[in-house]
Amino acid sequence: MEVMVGNEMRKERSRRAIPLDELIGQDVQQHKRAMRLLLSGMALLSVLLIAVVLFGVDARRETVAATAQLNRASINQSRLLASASRLAGCGKRGLEAPNDIAMALFGTSIYAKVTE
Repeated sequence: MEVMVGNEMRKERSRRAIPLDELIGQDVQQHKRAMRLLLSGMALLSVLLIAVVLFGVDARRETVAATAQLNRASINQSRLLASASRLAGCGKRGLEAPNDIAMALFGTSIYAKVTE
């Protein structure tokens, strides 16, 4: 509803047969309702913005963690493939004893003596 002043207010009052105080009161009520609606909308948008930012930060953190885990898995896979190729090479070189295989894979002997 548009804001009426002066003569417009008097014309509207006479046309509708509504007292001037009541007409002004309705305008004030509509203005208060519009302001409540505006503030409610701003509050809702603010809450949604905060939620989006928090979810974005969490998603970024999860992405970094997943990338690090993928890198570790790739490194472990490379090590296993290297170990498997070394183990396959052990049979060709005649390394059949468990100690020889352990030396080829891990660089240590299964039967190493523990020094105290």
